[in-house]
Amino acid sequence: MYKIKSVSNDHIKEIADIFFEELNISTLSLFGQEFIENMFEILVKENSGFVSISEQSSKVVGFVIMTKKDISLFRCLTFKSFFFLLKKILFNFRYFKAFTISFFKLYLQRSSLKNHDMSAVELSHIAVKKDFKSQKIGTNLIKSFEDQAKKNGYKKIFTSSHNEKLVEHYKKIKNAEVLSIIDLGTYKSYNVIWNIK
Repeated sequence: MYKIKSVSNDHIKEIADIFFEELNISTLSLFGQEFIENMFEILVKENSGFVSISEQSSKVVGFVIMTKKDISLFRCLTFKSFFFLLKKILFNFRYFKAFTISFFKLYLQRSSLKNHDMSAVELSHIAVKKDFKSQKIGTNLIKSFEDQAKKNGYKKIFTSSHNEKLVEHYKKIKNAEVLSIIDLGTYKSYNVIWNIK
């Protein structure tokens, strides 16, 4: 059995570990573990989200993060994460291309991706550990996310995802609309929006 809790600083290390297990295709992973932990620390402090915790082990098995306002990635950057990124992109053209496109099209143009829709809140990250998938954990996390978004006055959810199957699920279950698809070279980013019911 699993319980849903509001995300807190106590969960950051486990969330970052799940991020690298399940979302390591993301260009953010090019910055390394320290950057990801800093990013989640800032997101948790300034926004909100939920974790799913196994009642057996008390471990985080999935998470979803809400981004109410954009954060500067430079706040997450350390010398170590900067050099980690340089090492990755200088020796691999695919990573360099993915990072460059991602920075200019996904990061700098974030608000235009959702058509400047102020009624939409961003689902910035969601992941469930591989061994715990197909147990409705992701569904329950999104339900908690939508309930919280509604309480905060939002009417829509916006997200970007590399997972085409998940995007198809959003289209089918949430009647989501694909706003754009950006080819980053290493993967495609699907920018999706749906109404909260």
